[in-house]
Amino acid sequence: MYSTIGLHLCPSINLCSWSDRRSWHCSGWGSSSWEALGHDFIWYKTLGKFITQNLPYFIETPTAVERKERPLPRLNIHSGFWILASIVVTYYVDFFKTFKENFHTNSWFLFGGALLFVSLSIAFYCIVYLEWYRGIEEYDVKYPTLVPITTATFIAAGVCFNLALWNVWSFFTPLLLFTQFMGVVMFISLLG
Repeated sequence: MYSTIGLHLCPSINLCSWSDRRSWHCSGWGSSSWEALGHDFIWYKTLGKFITQNLPYFIETPTAVERKERPLPRLNIHSGFWILASIVVTYYVDFFKTFKENFHTNSWFLFGGALLFVSLSIAFYCIVYLEWYRGIEEYDVKYPTLVPITTATFIAAGVCFNLALWNVWSFFTPLLLFTQFMGVVMFISLLG
């Protein structure tokens, strides 16, 4: 399709070649067509216009059939980082030991646990019952209040857990709990 002498562009312009850095010589154009363009144009404006008008002939774009989209791998750098960070945080701050020791001393754990239970119950209701059992794939359209209620109760549970553990880790508490949350989310995404 391409040659060193010129370009095969379209049926009306058979072969074009660059001659003296001022004009294009095209065997498909007659002299009257060339004069109609006018010789007072600067050569690069003519060349730019010519290329932009015939750009689809210059560039071969892949079609949708040629492009194959591969699914993203489940374990990538992003998910691996959060899982590893969650494991490191759990180990170095004795997360479970601290959680167990402070669970009975603060009532914010009870509020946070109750809100987390409500949030997870609504999420399981949406996913397991509505989507899998009843076959309603767009449950957020049919029941528009479920998603905002789930989100609000989950955020409130996070605030309660931050308040409950603030006396242990102070301003590191939101960072540690967010790291744990992201590690759990990325681990669940690996499962399916």
